[in-house]
Amino acid sequence: EGQPVEGAEVAVEMTRHAYHFGSVTVGHILMGEGEDNEIYREKVLELFNQSGPENDLKWAPWAGEWGEDFSQQTTIDALQWLKDNDFYTRGHVMVWPSKRNLPNLIQEYLPEGEPENADPEAKQIVLDHIDDIASATANVLDEWDVLNEPYDNHYLMDAFGDEVMVDWFERARLNLAHHKLYINDYSILSGGGRDAAHQDHYQQTIQYLVDQEAPIDGIGMQGHFGPSPTAIPRVLEILDR
Repeated sequence: EGQPVEGAEVAVEMTRHAYHFGSVTVGHILMGEGEDNEIYREKVLELFNQSGPENDLKWAPWAGEWGEDFSQQTTIDALQWLKDNDFYTRGHVMVWPSKRNLPNLIQEYLPEGEPENADPEAKQIVLDHIDDIASATANVLDEWDVLNEPYDNHYLMDAFGDEVMVDWFERARLNLAHHKLYINDYSILSGGGRDAAHQDHYQQTIQYLVDQEAPIDGIGMQGHFGPSPTAIPRVLEILDR
């Protein structure tokens, strides 16, 4: 009743972090049979409350180009396992827009070193892929990286203009009314926070998407840190920016 109880002993045990502690997971290992697979599942549950596939949702493995360890059904089953265990889940990635990171099925439309001569049909193939993978995973994911690493991966933008980035976000939103949609890039927080060209490009790209009213909800900062991590004050400064 709101009155102090003198001498009372109170014990509190945290059952779940509010913060997301995440790791990527590998679908065929998560779903596999055997002692190592069981240990893997136990450690995922012990250490994390957020996850998403390391490679399974990249376009080429999703399309069946990476061999028998990658299948759409295994990927969906692994995501369902994460959901059943109350994980917050992220999909990575809908569009990784360099020629080298796009699947074989689209390569014939993208002449090497000649984005200006790319076949416009490629634009629809990308949109069809977004429709396919977004609808297939809508019930087992909470958020998506729609666009990945535009600083180094820009063949499709060189071919068809920056507006295709807006098209990708709009197409993702058409399929995913309530999911969080992200842009993602690397070398923003790492390397001592000294990659000014990369940081500037990222800010300009995000600003462009905002100005064009793309349905972007968040910004991804990859955490690929080497042996000399960026100083925390510098990390905070970059995030504040």
